[in-house]
Amino acid sequence: MDPMEKRRPVIAILRNVLGTVVCTALIISLCVTLTLLYRPLYFRDMQQMKLAERNGVTEEEILANYRTLITYNTLFGPDELEFPTLTQSETGRIHFAEVKKIFVGFQWCAIVCLLLFSSLLARSRVARDFRWLRATAIAIGVILAAIAAVFLIGGWDNVFVWFHKLVFNNDYWIFDYTTDPIINFLPDTYFLHCALQILINVLIGAGICEWRYRATRKEFAAKK
Repeated sequence: MDPMEKRRPVIAILRNVLGTVVCTALIISLCVTLTLLYRPLYFRDMQQMKLAERNGVTEEEILANYRTLITYNTLFGPDELEFPTLTQSETGRIHFAEVKKIFVGFQWCAIVCLLLFSSLLARSRVARDFRWLRATAIAIGVILAAIAAVFLIGGWDNVFVWFHKLVFNNDYWIFDYTTDPIINFLPDTYFLHCALQILINVLIGAGICEWRYRATRKEFAAKK
């Protein structure tokens, strides 16, 4: 047997494993990044929760500080966070710097995975093998089921605390509104809505993977 023929099954397995990992990471990192940048979600919550009225400020002031925070957390945002009208403590500044590293990490992950994804698409079309798309849909389904179970067991409030204790090695995320008034503009409900939007978008991404897998199978079958 031709040595190349012997290696093809191994190459196919590696391509599908890599494709599953890359595609799953791409969907999750993209969904996190897009939710961060999706400002209408915050605008709606700000108005529905009457944040301006509750805090005795204008909506314009809230939005100015919110936009500054979002821009800071982007890949090419400023190195230092300075709110237009709000003070912040040193621990608050450290916490936001840690948050920026996480969001920037997701953004770099999305960029790198997108490049790898483009290459995988081309190679998979030549090999006529897109099983990694279905594997991605299954992997995401398992991840979402696990997350749903955690939510059902712990509830949002506990999950929120567990997440911060897992991700951060300090308690700087516990803000004092007197020294870090930005927390008055970032209620827990908004973070819950962000989490739900991420999960819904990830589920949509899994659905697209399954749809494309079935479409390519039909396409290849029609060409036989």
